[in-house]
Amino acid sequence: MALVHAGKEYGVNKDGLSLLVSGEGIVFFDPGKKVHLLFCLASTGEQDNLKLLQQIVRLGQIEGLVQEICRQKTPGDVRHQLAITETE
Repeated sequence: MALVHAGKEYGVNKDGLSLLVSGEGIVFFDPGKKVHLLFCLASTGEQDNLKLLQQIVRLGQIEGLVQEICRQKTPGDVRHQLAITETE
């Protein structure tokens, strides 16, 4: 998992969060480590995103979750998997 972010200084005018899922994985720096979930946070800085960041970190600590998300076929399936994970 990885998190990229941008703020007002980079032209963000509305808060948002997106998730890129890559079954094959993406190499950024270390060829031995691939990123399968890439969270993209856009923040105007007007809201505190600490709770959201804590939730993202918690997702990364759940055994097997990244693999389960990568097995999903549609964006709706991914949203459903994240929703049921949050309620467990």
